Amino acid sequence: DYNNHDGLRHTYSSFFVVPFLTSAAISAIFPFLCFLVALASIILCFLLIQRRRTYLKLSSGKCNLPTVLWRPRFLNYEYAPSNNDKNNDAFQNNGNNGSKCQMNKEKLPSSNITNILPRMERLNGPYGMYATVYGWKTRVIHMAHPLPVRAVLDVSRKDPGYDHFENMFGEGVFTAYAGEGGTWRAKRASVVHALMKGFGGSHSNDSEKSKLIIEANRAAEEFGTLLQNTMDSNKVEMQDNANHDDNFETNSLNVVPILQRCTIGFIYRYLTHHDVELYPSHKNTPLVTNSQQSKSQQHNPSQLLDAYLQAITTMRMLILAQARSIWFLLPRWIYKLFSPMYRTEIKTMKHINAFAQCAIRNAQSGSPLHFLINRKSHGNSDVKNNQINYNENDNKYKIPKEMMDEAITLLFAGQDTGAATLSWTLHLLSLHPEIQNNMVKEICSIYKQEIQSKSQQQEKNNSSSDNILITRQMIGKMTYLDAVLKESMRLYPVAPFVVRKLTQDLSLPPDKRQNVATQSKDPISAQRNIQSTTIPKDSLACVWIYGLHRNPQLWHKPNDFLPQRWLDPKLKELDRNAQHLGSPSSTSNGSAYIPFATGPRNCIGQSLAHVMLRIIL
Repeated sequence: DYNNHDGLRHTYSSFFVVPFLTSAAISAIFPFLCFLVALASIILCFLLIQRRRTYLKLSSGKCNLPTVLWRPRFLNYEYAPSNNDKNNDAFQNNGNNGSKCQMNKEKLPSSNITNILPRMERLNGPYGMYATVYGWKTRVIHMAHPLPVRAVLDVSRKDPGYDHFENMFGEGVFTAYAGEGGTWRAKRASVVHALMKGFGGSHSNDSEKSKLIIEANRAAEEFGTLLQNTMDSNKVEMQDNANHDDNFETNSLNVVPILQRCTIGFIYRYLTHHDVELYPSHKNTPLVTNSQQSKSQQHNPSQLLDAYLQAITTMRMLILAQARSIWFLLPRWIYKLFSPMYRTEIKTMKHINAFAQCAIRNAQSGSPLHFLINRKSHGNSDVKNNQINYNENDNKYKIPKEMMDEAITLLFAGQDTGAATLSWTLHLLSLHPEIQNNMVKEICSIYKQEIQSKSQQQEKNNSSSDNILITRQMIGKMTYLDAVLKESMRLYPVAPFVVRKLTQDLSLPPDKRQNVATQSKDPISAQRNIQSTTIPKDSLACVWIYGLHRNPQLWHKPNDFLPQRWLDPKLKELDRNAQHLGSPSSTSNGSAYIPFATGPRNCIGQSLAHVMLRIIL
């Protein structure tokens, strides 16, 4: 109804008046506008020429790889909660089901992770490699074969492939610069020492009472308690959905939010030695600024937990969206100045910063975070008397940026990756009940032996204790459980790919085996495989761990969940191509299996994850 929209009528009337009022001004600036159009055309032509040159450099000459041109998927992205997130909200609100809520925001399009191997097979490059011109002149080489993968991970560095992570992780050990003048080596050395040696007390890693063992067992108990409470609270609804036939097994329960709470509880207590229960609050506590928070609120991680977990999910999606949007082609200052995604990042990071700040403030003496606070690599020059300064007047914590970046990095890495791996493992076990039963039998058998052994020891010492922890010695005997986790991480690695920048030209020998198979079918591909391949310096190598773990040239039944492949000698023989890096002289076992990556920038906490995942499972 036009008559009911005065603002709209005014807009239309102004539309006809303004051109007559400003025609003289337009005539005056018309030459300048023409100059801008001409300049933009020249810049565009220059960029297109650069793109063409990059394409020719990759698709011919010494490189000579199948090359495709990348294009951005969208301009902007708004995070839309999935059903999992709705279930998460329901879990936070005492089991109220929110899965029927309508989602009006744009969803992130599905990725091409599962299509990587078919694309490599179709393009048929040497070792399955192909190249992409990313943007105007960025060269990206995609690979999922062990020979080029090993060569790349040994002679490369991360930057600038992870520049879009800097808004979240800053200059933590995950994104720190490793080149000349970089801080990565010093930070990695400090973090490794903190994680491995910075335990409180005199107990070692192998001790039954070490902090790692205690907190992993505690997280497992929390998972069982929270899972049972959630099932009990949803029992009536589950009965209705099952048509009152008591067939509860056919109903699904989203365990991801429960696992997220258990793993964040584990890593928080392990890093801080702060003895606190991180159970979900009865209602969400909205984040407020530091000036609005009381000192007690800033020290209570439970009040910040829900907002932190939701912020982590949002940031993960925003980082992925940024890498696939047009903003990735533009300078960072343009992205920060004009992109709505950046404004969403800034808003979301307030939740993450608040939780990391809380962890630093609560770090106890002897904890890994307390150890890092006093290291030069993490800005200890701003800390006096081994304490983070607190100003009662302005209610602000003077925490060095290096320390904040590291706390955010370690909290995210310890929580998100653990929850994802355990989620996939439980999913696979639910699809294969016979494998689940075999694993349970092994666990019960070893646990029973431990109970008998401890009972005998208590009789000798005239003592009693009902608390039996799962220890490193016990999980060392659980070979089938170990095989289940390995197979789960093979099929669903936490990072489906990693990106590295080549610091020198990389020459690869001809792919003779593939040449024999393709010579009669595709002469062009056969010609590529006759000659060696040289990947130019400063190219970005995208190492597809997902593709490497499912490469049919390396694995027997690559898409099947077969824990026996890690135990049965006959199945190991069928996977013999995965036991080497493509070199007949190589003797490094399992090198095609790299769930934590490899090389100098591999996962820094994989030894902790090895113990934590097995104890919780």
